[in-house]
Amino acid sequence: MSQSERLTPNLKLWVVATLLLPCFVFLLNNIKIAVDNQPIRCLPERVYFINNFATPKRMDYVYFSSEAMRKASAKNDYLSTHSKIIKQLVGIPGDHLVINKSGVFINNQLLSTDLSVAHLLYQKQPSDFYKDEVIPTGSYFVFGTHPLSNDSRFWGYLPISDVLGKATGLL
Repeated sequence: MSQSERLTPNLKLWVVATLLLPCFVFLLNNIKIAVDNQPIRCLPERVYFINNFATPKRMDYVYFSSEAMRKASAKNDYLSTHSKIIKQLVGIPGDHLVINKSGVFINNQLLSTDLSVAHLLYQKQPSDFYKDEVIPTGSYFVFGTHPLSNDSRFWGYLPISDVLGKATGLL
């Protein structure tokens, strides 16, 4: 067997590894698994698949950095800047949002009647969060599924640019 014949299998392996490694690294950086380990969960599932390629639609779950919540309110300073959050996307740009004594409505659909977090986390009255407006371009209105969820009802809109991916429940 000549020296070039002995090198051929090694060369093929090197070429395959060189081509596959960047693909593998790319996937590891863009696809994640997230776990909700809170004692009182604000989401229906505990484990989520995070897809950075998918564009979320209404009622999907979105994955974002807690920095978006921290920027919106100083009352969220208990969050680590490295925390990642998952909330349900319930309002998109152009939707009509109303928060009043009857509840939270998107396009006249009732989402919740609970504003108890207003006092618990923010030491404010529910009326301090009342609005009647159109969700602005470049923003989402996100919601937790637990009544005590700290979400857009209280800290405002989530900039679309802060969304890191779409979350899909696994378990």
